[in-house]
Amino acid sequence: MQNEKDTAIPKLENVIDLYDKLETVENKNILLKSIIAKVTYLKTEKAIKKDSDPSNFELHIYPKIPKY
Repeated sequence: MQNEKDTAIPKLENVIDLYDKLETVENKNILLKSIIAKVTYLKTEKAIKKDSDPSNFELHIYPKIPKY
């Protein structure tokens, strides 16, 4: 458990540093999947109308964080 705690922050920093340096979407996805368990979203309004707000949704990100 202590080892996971000691490596969590450096691992996140490494992902942040490497992300923009990667050229393909596939490699970026692999990198993100190493620190994110899952992502869900909730959209309660349909975006059918021209003037509807496309940013009207909730995004939930579940990181892979060691439990202390």
